[in-house]
Amino acid sequence: MLGRCDEALTPLSTTIAARHRRTHIDPYTVASSMHAGQLPLLLSGHNRRAEVMDELLDGNPDAIDSVDLKGNTLLHYNARYCNPEGAKRALEINPELAILKNFNEELPVHQAFEFIKRNDKKSRWRQLELLRIILDENPETVSQADLQGNLPLHLAVGFNAAYEVCEVLYNVYPSAALLTDGDGNLPVSYCAKDDKELQNLLFGTRNKPLQKMGLTSSFASFSVGLDEDKQLRVQLPPISDNGRIGEEDAEGKEARK
Repeated sequence: MLGRCDEALTPLSTTIAARHRRTHIDPYTVASSMHAGQLPLLLSGHNRRAEVMDELLDGNPDAIDSVDLKGNTLLHYNARYCNPEGAKRALEINPELAILKNFNEELPVHQAFEFIKRNDKKSRWRQLELLRIILDENPETVSQADLQGNLPLHLAVGFNAAYEVCEVLYNVYPSAALLTDGDGNLPVSYCAKDDKELQNLLFGTRNKPLQKMGLTSSFASFSVGLDEDKQLRVQLPPISDNGRIGEEDAEGKEARK
């Protein structure tokens, strides 16, 4: 049974939080947490301390099921702070962590986008590897919404994730591009206006199976552009006859005149 002491930092928690390289594992402090309910194991995921994580789990395997006061598991921490090595280790021990939600109905995959800089190649690679590890274990998680109705694709686009990251999510679950969040917005609603490549992806212009089903760029444009009162919610870029975003056809140019 894991205990909690929410009043102060233990020496072990302080050491991990400060990212000291050498850590002495005191059996008593393994089950003691910080004020937010963060056990040393969760902090090791936060700070990408894979060697500490392994040592903690070797001596206390039940800690793999621990959560903080918000219901976040070790895999939530590894996802939030882009720690693919830790995520792989956690899922090897308990594959069920991929489908466990916190108290805000967030799966670990929902937290994989907030702190990554789009133009940071190293972080982008780590994020792609993290998604691969989580989705290999349970690809169905990309179809699950959080408490606000956000799918992982909504969050990835909203946090300005790299194209490759959005593409991974889209390829696993293309229908997500046509589903609204709790505010009634499609993922493309959060796309930067000048990001034509991502807009093309989200409008389905490169997805032949969706086009055969009738889910074309014209349908997507209508869905994202009009609300229930037929009022334009977002300013859409022009779409040409061949379905390319930003390439206005002759009829559109004539209409603007």
